[in-house]
Amino acid sequence: MASRKVILKGTGVRNENDAAGVITPGDLLSIDSNGAVIRHASDGGNAPATFAVEEDFLGRGMADDYASGERVQHETLHAGQQVNALVAASATAISIGDELTSNGDGKLRAVTAGSPTIGDEAVVARALIAVASVASIQRVVAEIV
Repeated sequence: MASRKVILKGTGVRNENDAAGVITPGDLLSIDSNGAVIRHASDGGNAPATFAVEEDFLGRGMADDYASGERVQHETLHAGQQVNALVAASATAISIGDELTSNGDGKLRAVTAGSPTIGDEAVVARALIAVASVASIQRVVAEIV
């Protein structure tokens, strides 16, 4: 399922904040104590479903990173919406239906036995496509839970 958009289905709440580091559209985000957005940094930790989105109104796409200090367009999603999120390199293979959580670097990974999850609250999304090999950062179509 190829797409040029991060948000595939549904409309969440759109906001913008300054970036406190490089941000890629599709990154899972959180807000730091200064009100800037950062890549979500808690491996397996609770995370709102807030993802950086592309600045298509400026002709930028999913491959165009935001630099530190730039205003980042991001959207907080709700259950049932679909997102074209980033999956961490070296993560385990992802099957359709796998629950996804934060990898601690703005990317998602499959929830695995023994991972540092905190019940179901750490689950951000469910994979809608399989990713057989995750040797490099890739995209996964996922539904927010």
